[in-house]
Amino acid sequence: MRNVLLTKFASLIPILVLMMLSVNLYIFVSAADQLKPEEPGPAVLAAAAVVSEDSLDMDSSPLPSEQAADAVSVLEKEFGSDAASLASGSSAAAPRVEKPKQQDQTNYISYRVVKGDSLYEIARFFGTIVAALMEINELKTTTIGVNQVLLVPDNGAKEYPVGLWLTDQEVQWIAQMIHAEARGEPYLGQVAVGAVIINRVKSPKFPNTVKDVLFQDGAFQPIRNGTFYQAASEQAYRAALEALNGHDPTNGALFFFNPSISKDRFMHSRTPAITIGQHRFTY
Repeated sequence: MRNVLLTKFASLIPILVLMMLSVNLYIFVSAADQLKPEEPGPAVLAAAAVVSEDSLDMDSSPLPSEQAADAVSVLEKEFGSDAASLASGSSAAAPRVEKPKQQDQTNYISYRVVKGDSLYEIARFFGTIVAALMEINELKTTTIGVNQVLLVPDNGAKEYPVGLWLTDQEVQWIAQMIHAEARGEPYLGQVAVGAVIINRVKSPKFPNTVKDVLFQDGAFQPIRNGTFYQAASEQAYRAALEALNGHDPTNGALFFFNPSISKDRFMHSRTPAITIGQHRFTY
């Protein structure tokens, strides 16, 4: 039995050898085909023909320098000269155009220092700061003297003959207080009320601004009862402006009251200056 099997296996050996040779031959042929250069197709041949024709016509194609110039021109139109200079390969930076400096739009007026002024109070009134006033006027210290002239921002304030710089709002406040305190009084009495307000602003015994004088605690009843906030009459405005122009019927009074109504011992103890209508004006 064993001999029979060996005989059959021996007969298969030539067939196996032949099959192996066939496989090796197939692998060799396939590898050789892959190593061959591919022939150009129709599209490649057509493109080569176009290139060949273009190379023969030198006048119809731009030179490299002309192409670069065109590119720089486009960049310059789109992005400006800086981009154009970079594209051209220049190492020199394009000159920068400086924007014109914005002009200072602040207007200034001259302010003459009066007794009691400080740089801080002047700055507060004209809506600025001490450092700005020092820079504008080239001051080395905050010390200022009477009659010294300073440049200050123009905030709409106006100098009146009584020696006060007042805004339109402050003049309106004076007129409102005149209207609230003396609307039933003679016109001269209304001017006198305005004069008392001005005298207080100028006096070292009282605050030095119209607002602070009018709103000083307990100073004027119309602030407490709200009548101050009513619109002033035309007559009250005229009285305020007359007082600001220097007319003082009281000759410097700092107080006024109605003696028939007020029982205030302090007010009755003051030295009388003049009585106009129902108001007594005192020093």
